[in-house]
Amino acid sequence: MLAEAVARLRAGKVIRDAGYDGEYGVIRLFEPDELRRRTAGGMLFESPPAVPVPVVRESAQAKYHPSKPPQDLPTPTPNPSPQGGGETQAAQGGGDTHAAPASGVLSSLDSDQRAAASVVEGPLLIFAGPGSGKTRTLVHRIAHLVADCGVAGAQCLAITFTRRAAAEMRERLHAMLGPDAGGIAVHTFHSLGLAMLRQHAAAAGLTPGFRVAGEAERAAALAAALGLPRPRAENLIRAISKAERSEALPNGEIAAARTAYRAMLAANDWIDFDDLVGLAVRLLADNAEVAALYRARFRFVCVDEFQDADARQYRLLTLLAPPPAGNLCVIGDPHQAIYGFRGADAACFERFSSDYPGAATIPLRRNYRSGGAIVAASSQVIAAHADEPIAEIVRERRERITIHAAPSERAEAEFVVITIEQAIGGSSFFAIDSGHKNHG
Repeated sequence: MLAEAVARLRAGKVIRDAGYDGEYGVIRLFEPDELRRRTAGGMLFESPPAVPVPVVRESAQAKYHPSKPPQDLPTPTPNPSPQGGGETQAAQGGGDTHAAPASGVLSSLDSDQRAAASVVEGPLLIFAGPGSGKTRTLVHRIAHLVADCGVAGAQCLAITFTRRAAAEMRERLHAMLGPDAGGIAVHTFHSLGLAMLRQHAAAAGLTPGFRVAGEAERAAALAAALGLPRPRAENLIRAISKAERSEALPNGEIAAARTAYRAMLAANDWIDFDDLVGLAVRLLADNAEVAALYRARFRFVCVDEFQDADARQYRLLTLLAPPPAGNLCVIGDPHQAIYGFRGADAACFERFSSDYPGAATIPLRRNYRSGGAIVAASSQVIAAHADEPIAEIVRERRERITIHAAPSERAEAEFVVITIEQAIGGSSFFAIDSGHKNHG
């Protein structure tokens, strides 16, 4: 096996599983089934063949029936109407709201968090600033649905933006619900899209063996196809990606490169990271029966860090929980929308309010993370009006604010890094590379 592995590596015959959502990709030399066959003892001793485990695979010609989900989707069951106490006064809009009893799952939340987590029917928009407990509120809302309202865990879908955040959410739900948390689907947008495409490859226009190609191999293939230097191909791929995420039609050189890029992906049976969302959107938009399956399965959709959503991710949400009355809960802060360079658009809050006009709208006002001086100072910078409260001060004002005037963006970034290093008493690679610290 070692000799075979070396031979494959030298020949470049490797299997690349691209990373996404902040995780590194993986390069393998053997498929898992092949590795098991080679290490199952058959190379050393005679043994009876293993009994294969039957695998139910969806036929490419199979028809989709909302009343008959595929094998790996639990059959939706009728859901009892969630019950709670009287209506909360904090919610605004026509959403169906219920205030949870203080002794239930929500008893440890503050009044604003409890008001938000208590809304269990209809669309819900939660404005939550830094340190206000966004994920805490979302996790408690899901736990409230399952533990207090009798909603099946398999009917709940939580979406966040990184694998790490998704793993943390799963851990919190398990700590609160135990085994009942096992059926709750927690995904990033990309992992949700990949799960959909794997299950419905034929309906999405893909072959069963499609693969998510890494950035390096896509850039190399496009450079070869267009006869361009690789750095230029990388820039074109980034421009194509941004245009597609914002659902804008490219023109000129980018449009021509996009045509060649799409042909190259199809020829290699590849998709890229953006396709994980884009093709999932097309799958649901073009296949009413598939869309019905997922709407029946995920009756309650919750989204964390909503300000980071781009146009296609928002469209995916509306296909899963159609407006104007879908059970879609989004939580975030338009003031923290910092990913515009990759297509995120804080206007998604306005789109949500327009598409779901009856949505309950609840703010989380308290900042538990930052000191009082930071909250007060940041409010002066962010607020549209001098008297607009950004967050309620919870912690004392003990720190003093330092104002630093930097000559450039780079100088500002270096000042921030150096200040952090001084505070933690360590040296980063940046300090070494920039000459602030020597290698000794």
